[in-house]
Amino acid sequence: MVGFLSSYSIQRFFKNSCLPPIPVRRIRSWLVGDACAGIPDYNTAREAFGLTRINSVEEFVSLTGTHTPVEDLKLMERMHGEDPWSHMDVWTGGLLETSYRPGPLFRAIIKDQFTRIRDADRFWFENKLWNPV
Repeated sequence: MVGFLSSYSIQRFFKNSCLPPIPVRRIRSWLVGDACAGIPDYNTAREAFGLTRINSVEEFVSLTGTHTPVEDLKLMERMHGEDPWSHMDVWTGGLLETSYRPGPLFRAIIKDQFTRIRDADRFWFENKLWNPV
């Protein structure tokens, strides 16, 4: 995807923007992803939450139940190059899964976060250690 985002295409995309001038390398780092920040790719995140890896558009549609048009999914596959589902970032993949509610990956992430909050809160009403006086 880095090759896809040439300096020319970024400058052309933001040409008529009302934003102040932003260095091209900063825009490219925003658009390319967060691999440098330690955020995993889409398939790695799916595996971490107990979901199966996705290798094709057909698998994606059948496993996620998304309403995203197949043409858009095929375009995303072409944009991300070889092994696209492992080069896609979590945010993009999660948004593609989302229809009228969060998709399987976002649901797993939200569930995990609420479980951690509940388990770490000693005053949680369901916590056995909590004893109201």
